Amino acid sequence: MKKPILTLAIVCANIASFCQSILIRPNRIETDYTQYENVFLRSTAIPNLIGVKINGSHANPSATESGNLLLSVEGRGYAGGSFTGIQGAIRFKATQNWNDNNRGTQAEIFTTQNNTTLALSRLFVNHDGKVGIGNYLTTVPDHQLEVQQPNDSDRGIAIYRYGGDAPAIFGIGARGSTITPTPTLQDDILARFGAKGYNGTGYTSSRARIEMVANQNWTDVNNGAKINFYTTENNSINTTNKMTIQGNGNVGIGDDTPSSTLTLNGALELAIETKSFNTNDITFDNLDRNGKSVIRFDGPGTVHLKGIAGGVDGRVVYIMVGRGAELKIYLASSSTNSANKLHFDIGGGFIIDTVQQYRGMTGLMFIYDGIDQAWQLMDRK
Repeated sequence: MKKPILTLAIVCANIASFCQSILIRPNRIETDYTQYENVFLRSTAIPNLIGVKINGSHANPSATESGNLLLSVEGRGYAGGSFTGIQGAIRFKATQNWNDNNRGTQAEIFTTQNNTTLALSRLFVNHDGKVGIGNYLTTVPDHQLEVQQPNDSDRGIAIYRYGGDAPAIFGIGARGSTITPTPTLQDDILARFGAKGYNGTGYTSSRARIEMVANQNWTDVNNGAKINFYTTENNSINTTNKMTIQGNGNVGIGDDTPSSTLTLNGALELAIETKSFNTNDITFDNLDRNGKSVIRFDGPGTVHLKGIAGGVDGRVVYIMVGRGAELKIYLASSSTNSANKLHFDIGGGFIIDTVQQYRGMTGLMFIYDGIDQAWQLMDRK
């Protein structure tokens, strides 16, 4: 049998003078926990839940101070043996001492991860609009959007898009203002993707980055842009431009104004694939370069080179003959794959398996001809 409900009406001239908090349990019967415990706000205007934090007293209030909680909407529960503490919350806090002209605030959302009991800050919106996703109990975001990734997670930020188009991240740069933008000017940075670290005393500025930069003053028909790549050398804190890709496709390494398809300011070092052998004779019908552009033969005997694998139109391969070795190359050898064969000038003739012989400390340069599908011998030293 349900117990009778006792309704107590209290009429206060000023209820705020007596009440600091009110516990509301609507629709609840002592022995019946199946009813929802809800508070409904109904209004012909906008239903509002308002928190008003004051210092001092209700009779003599003083200004809200930095760090004061203005409103906390909290979620708790029953764990089987007792009611829990806060397991989820939305909180609004003052970020400065308030007066008629200064009323800074921040907002935080707290949740509790499964299989734990501690509610942590998950989303933080600071007074200046900077947003942090992660645990911001002791810090505030320094950038417009920050993401703190847990130490035990290998997942960062992912962008999904369906329907055929690629997921995208855009940087949009303009002069003027949000309301009245004006054209982008030459050397304006359109987008920057950088990497920072912690040096033991504080977080560094960007030490490696990619910048997309306007390469001219922009108009409706002129939108030239380039990409700069910056890195920091070991034992240094100075980040400098190491590579530039101009709007016309010219690439500069160590040169930020390349005037040709590839401009190199510095030494060029090519990776070498060394083929060592201890036999008197070794034959390569389809030489595997292992992705290298320079092949060196080291050994006491003779190398019979009849073909080179991996031909792509315009690809260059250098062949080096080490001291003590001998190299024989075969013209259009019948034993090699047709797309890997070698071609060289023999004075107007063309005889299959014709051989040219080179001794130690010799270098040969081959360029692949995609039309003839053959490696053409271009130079020998």
